[in-house]
Amino acid sequence: MEIQSNKNIVELFYRKVIGDRDLEVIEELVSEDYIQHSPMTRDGKSGLIEAITYLKTFPKPAETKSPIVRIIEDGELVMAFLDLAWMGKKMAVVDIFRIKQGKLCEHWDVIQEQPEEVPNSSSITMVNGGTELNALELTVEHKAFIIKCFQSVFVERKLDLFDNFFSDELVNHLPESFSENKDLVNYLSENGIEFSDFFKVLCQGNYTGVQSKGKRKQKPFVFNFIFRLEGKKIKEIWGVSQEIPEDMLHQNGMI
Repeated sequence: MEIQSNKNIVELFYRKVIGDRDLEVIEELVSEDYIQHSPMTRDGKSGLIEAITYLKTFPKPAETKSPIVRIIEDGELVMAFLDLAWMGKKMAVVDIFRIKQGKLCEHWDVIQEQPEEVPNSSSITMVNGGTELNALELTVEHKAFIIKCFQSVFVERKLDLFDNFFSDELVNHLPESFSENKDLVNYLSENGIEFSDFFKVLCQGNYTGVQSKGKRKQKPFVFNFIFRLEGKKIKEIWGVSQEIPEDMLHQNGMI
C-alpha cells in the first residue's frame, strides 16, 4: 500500500490497526524496537500486539469514522488529537508517534475523560472547533512564537504578557476552564497548576502541539496542548492532561 508521509502512516495505523484491529498490519507499520510510553501498555511491539488483541475482545463501535479531529506532522513526529468512545465514556486523547524509515518506532499518549455536561450557554467541548490546516509557509515562525509563549506564560507564569500572545477572541477548550466558566488566565493562576518544562513542540502551519510536564495540586502530570494561530495571535487552545502513575508496565516513563 502506498504511503506518502508520516501523517499517512499514523492515519493508516488508526484505520487498520485501531479501527479494523488487524494484527497483521502491525508487522508492516511498527518497528521491531518500538518504544512505548503509554503507562498501562507493555513495552515493545509485543506489548502493542497484546493491547490490540485485548481490544479485539470488545465489539467494534457502530460509528466507523476516524477518531482523529486534528493531526500535526513535524519531521519524524506526528501528534494526533482524538475523540474516542470507550467503555461508555467519551475520552479525549493526544497521541504522539515517532516514525523512522516508514515505521512507528515510539509512542506517547495522554488520555482524559471528557465532561459529561457543559454549561447551557456554551457550545464549547474539549474536541470541537477549528480543523482547517493553512499557513504552511509560516510554520517556522509559528513554532518560535509558541515556544516563546509557553516559556513565558505557562512555565515562568508571566501573565502580564498574556495579551502579547492570545487573541481577544480566544476560544478556550480546556475542560477545567469552560466547565467552571473560567478564562485561561484563571486556569493558569488558580488551578494549582505548575508547568516545569516542555519537551516536544510540533508545528504545521497554523497548528502547534506542545508536550509538557508539571504538577496539578502537587501531583505530577503530563499536559499536552494544541494551539491554533490566526492573525499572529493564538485564537484557539485545546488540552489533555493525565496524572503520572507511580507504577507503569515499563521503565520508559510517560515523557
